[in-house]
Amino acid sequence: MIQQSRQLGGEQESPAPWLRTVQTSHATLVVDYQTGEVTMLGGEAMRLWNLYVAGQQPEALNTTVETINTDFSNRGWFTGSPQAAPAPVVIRLNGSTVSWGTQETAAALPAIGNAPWPWRLAALPIVGLVLLVRQSGRKHRFARLVRLTQLGARHLWATDLQARHAVRAVRYAARYIPARIACLEESVAAKLLLAAAGKRATWCHGIAIDPVRLHAWIAGRDGDPIDEPPSTHRYTMINHKREGDR
Repeated sequence: MIQQSRQLGGEQESPAPWLRTVQTSHATLVVDYQTGEVTMLGGEAMRLWNLYVAGQQPEALNTTVETINTDFSNRGWFTGSPQAAPAPVVIRLNGSTVSWGTQETAAALPAIGNAPWPWRLAALPIVGLVLLVRQSGRKHRFARLVRLTQLGARHLWATDLQARHAVRAVRYAARYIPARIACLEESVAAKLLLAAAGKRATWCHGIAIDPVRLHAWIAGRDGDPIDEPPSTHRYTMINHKREGDR
């Protein structure tokens, strides 16, 4: 069995570096950046996982701990030794409150703003490329899309206007492609379109709770979301630090 609380080949295992652990006052959420899956943990499973990401171990092994560790292992959540693996990424949202469904969300999609024709034309093959990468295999689709966002990391920062053109051009192109294009594909395509233009922005992936939901968008140099509704500010970023930060 692979688990942090056991020895395997003389070395202990540690939480996988492609996981993001979101701790709230109600539950612990684990986001897998290889598969894109989100798992909510409660009870003993939450307690154990919070121990592991803190670099600690359960005081004693029993049938319950063994069963939970087997589930963690089967999900691919343990890998490498603690000495070789980077520290687990943990996001704490313990100050969150329950809204009881009183938050308002727009019932209709916002209108797509205008973008210059050169941006619109360039967006069509970019969106097609993103969809091709997504469909190129069954496993690790999310990870492949995330890797695309790393292109152009050394380019000059895009202005907010250029970033807005990219977002709107991608949304325009998506209307003419008969495929599922949600915020993930849209934001990756916008980031890739800017890279093709020799510019960069920050790709953001965030989580909000009550109810639990994920969202992806791009942000400008100052960190503000580009062409996004005010509700985007409810999301807390869980991916890597902003590009250009040290």
